[in-house]
Amino acid sequence: MLNVFSINTMKSCRVMKAVCVSEFGGPEVLRLLSDVPVPTPGRRQVLIRVRACGVNPVETYIRSGTYARRPPLPYTPGSDVSGEVQEVGEEVTSFKAGERVFTTATLSGGYAELCVAEEASVFRLPAGLSPEQGAALGVPYCTAHRALVTRAHAKAGETVLIHGASGGVRDTESLSVCLSVCLSVCLSPDLSLPLISILSLSLSLSLSLSLSLSLSLSLSLSLSLSLSLSFQFSLSLSLSLSFQFSLSLSPSHFNSLSLSLSLSLSLSLSLSLSLSLSIYIYIYIYIYIYIYIYIYIYIYPNMLYNMLCLQVGVAAVQLGRALGLRVLGTAGTRGGLDLVLQQGAHQVFNHREEDYTHKILEATGGAGVDVVLEMLANLNLGADLQMLRQGGRVAVVGSRGSVEINPRDTMAKESSILGVALASATPEEREECMAALSTGMEEGWLRPSVGRCYPLKMAAQAHQDLMEGPGACGKTVLTM
Repeated sequence: MLNVFSINTMKSCRVMKAVCVSEFGGPEVLRLLSDVPVPTPGRRQVLIRVRACGVNPVETYIRSGTYARRPPLPYTPGSDVSGEVQEVGEEVTSFKAGERVFTTATLSGGYAELCVAEEASVFRLPAGLSPEQGAALGVPYCTAHRALVTRAHAKAGETVLIHGASGGVRDTESLSVCLSVCLSVCLSPDLSLPLISILSLSLSLSLSLSLSLSLSLSLSLSLSLSLSLSFQFSLSLSLSLSFQFSLSLSPSHFNSLSLSLSLSLSLSLSLSLSLSLSIYIYIYIYIYIYIYIYIYIYIYPNMLYNMLCLQVGVAAVQLGRALGLRVLGTAGTRGGLDLVLQQGAHQVFNHREEDYTHKILEATGGAGVDVVLEMLANLNLGADLQMLRQGGRVAVVGSRGSVEINPRDTMAKESSILGVALASATPEEREECMAALSTGMEEGWLRPSVGRCYPLKMAAQAHQDLMEGPGACGKTVLTM
């Protein structure tokens, strides 16, 4: 991806529509322009009439400015393009105008009506695949091939565990519940209400939501209420109430909980309005900070984890079956489990269950798996090492932080931890990868999964939905 306004080959007076980023930031910085110069292909480059362009999670990180590699501004995103050859450079011999092609990288950016790519990054699109499917090929399938074949050297007959093979089927219930709690705290902006009205409002909402929240969140809400009531009693009495609340979180004890709170609220009638205001603000800040941490420590990494799985997991399942591997997959929802099976996995396991690793070991007769394809190493690497058999390998596709492991888990089994970076592939490795994928397309086992499709003018909405919207079951694609 290069700066679309600084490519030396752009000497044409023709213009086109393209999405340009002039500053790093949120999805709103993706602006559709109608007067962008059409790039002119160099000697070994191909000009492509874009019909569809895949949207990859990494493109949202680059756009936001949080990615390690920042392109010079302004630029046009997009690497996974499909369409027809419009024009070729004078030294290009592999393609001619009118041929259907797809790319694994572009020079000028794929969020545009036309784009330029190096000849080595352009491949023919089989007649059986749509332009949208062609736009879902590049990064996901090349990454899966590099992880399984180039790095892990998976062989027919071996067992591979694809940790998070469904990806797109996300568990969004936790996110919606947490956001509703945030809103419930803000429902009473009129601070002139008596304290008892404000507290009873927040109490009723928290009790109704606590049934679907985890125990840790319910406990924190109870503690915040007990601490706020400590303004009315001595320190010792406040602590005893906190202990009582922590023991009254089960459904069978709700009666005693409501009784103790009602007594406390009746005593608060004697407080002044200013004291009521300070107590209300204290409760609001405490709950808001807790939920902020909950969303960005627990849910947000899982969101990224699911997107990585979505892009690579389905491709890895299909590729693993084609290589003659025994494919085991994990998912976190019923829909995800069904999806992994539909894609060809022999067995699937729910990674939200506490004992799922033991079930995987049981499925292998206690021997363990030969290869693990890991999307979120900072959470799972330690468990991965314990599930390997002698000489096993973990191919790390993604990680969102540091992790602590026991090196003895690698010593006893002589296992290996392998990093996977698609950008490090040599020309020879790219050729080998595309040869395998071309065979898959011809034989029909390679079936790119396409999710939501957006017109080019809705690129910002596509980025927004990719990061924050409900889970999809395929790759997000822009169409022209």
